[in-house]
Amino acid sequence: MVIRAGRDVMGLDEAAHAAGMDPQAMRRRLHRRGLAPVNAPPHSLVGNRRPRPALWDADQVRAELADDPIPNIPAVDAAADLLDRVEAANLLGLELESFDRARHEGRITLTPELCSDHQVPHWQRRSLNAVVQESANDPARGGGRPAGTEESKRDRVLTALRHIRETEEREPNQAELVRATGVSRMTVRAALADVQD
Repeated sequence: MVIRAGRDVMGLDEAAHAAGMDPQAMRRRLHRRGLAPVNAPPHSLVGNRRPRPALWDADQVRAELADDPIPNIPAVDAAADLLDRVEAANLLGLELESFDRARHEGRITLTPELCSDHQVPHWQRRSLNAVVQESANDPARGGGRPAGTEESKRDRVLTALRHIRETEEREPNQAELVRATGVSRMTVRAALADVQD
């Protein structure tokens, strides 16, 4: 989810409280007016994490509650946009799991901003772009993935494939690549299919 520069978001409970309504009645009201959450469904995270809350553009909700015309959400990217973890990982060229692991291990040190009462972490587009630019300008890395971040699972498979082809001059089978990379057979199969396309 991208929160556009200068805009704020609110969760369903916040919106319902502001209107003095039951949350489900508020959800139906927003739906009838065509006001969808700015973070597209499903509102869940990978693995066993708790679902992320649906968040609405606060200006649109306030306009709806005041019976004013609903303002459009800006469509143009801005440096001050706030990106959620899915969008941030995408901008950095990382799979979501790699982004989360790099944050947990301290290899991505950007401090997120916490949006709304739900404390949903977001990162400024300008900060993420600075990481990408720093990586692109690093001659030792030759561009590519941000410094200190982890290869995607697909890239690990392709690296192992290249290594075996170059050092042993043969084609490895899927089981070897699973053992060498620690990824699932399905991931190996998908990476190999990409190479063959």
